[in-house]
Amino acid sequence: MASSAISKLTATEQAQFFYVTYYGRPADPAGLKYWADVIAKDGLDSVAKNFSNSAEAKVKYPSLGKTSNLTQLKTDIQTLYKTVFGRDPLATNDADGLNWWYEIGRAHV
Repeated sequence: MASSAISKLTATEQAQFFYVTYYGRPADPAGLKYWADVIAKDGLDSVAKNFSNSAEAKVKYPSLGKTSNLTQLKTDIQTLYKTVFGRDPLATNDADGLNWWYEIGRAHV
């Protein structure tokens, strides 16, 4: 989902998107309300940082926040790609998309 598309969602839908993307599961009701309120107050950037720095996300995506394991970063981005877009970028001939996200990730670790 492109950032312009997520910006059109309600704060509750945005929070649910982060849960599914980072944790691979829907939000619990209390967490959904909490993060929707944070999004409404502080915006998406702070919430994205909190989700990517969470212990649960780091178990699923071990490269988050690390600079030394760029191979793992590519694997984690491929997993995120499957979670968000529902397809493997390599199996669907979208290596360019995978590499684009990899470069974004590499620039931020």
